[in-house]
Amino acid sequence: MKVLGFSPPFSDLLHSDPYAILTKNVQYGFYAGLTQVEGQRSHHLAFQEKKIDWQVWIEDGVQCVPLKLVITYKTLPGAPQFIAVFSHWDLAAPAPDGMFAANLPAGADRIAFQATANAEKKTKGGTP
Repeated sequence: MKVLGFSPPFSDLLHSDPYAILTKNVQYGFYAGLTQVEGQRSHHLAFQEKKIDWQVWIEDGVQCVPLKLVITYKTLPGAPQFIAVFSHWDLAAPAPDGMFAANLPAGADRIAFQATANAEKKTKGGTP
């Protein structure tokens, strides 16, 4: 996503080692204690980075999966937040063959994403 100049919220969870990605820029973090998310007991952790604050709630159980994630963008006007609540985890469910394969209709053309202005400046050697 660096080529396009943005990362969708929560994309860090899609890495093979999300812990390494999520904690790379952390300046400060703390354990806020046990709480409930959608009726499930969870561990609440909070972290601060230079441009964002983020919180995660991890299931207090066998799977230890994330139940909720909140990102606050401190440097944007109004400090907007993106919130996701995760539910119905089934880590034993097999992924069918071809689940992530594109099934394009005949005659479909590939189109390129339009780069953001910041990405174009970086590509051309400018400063965003």
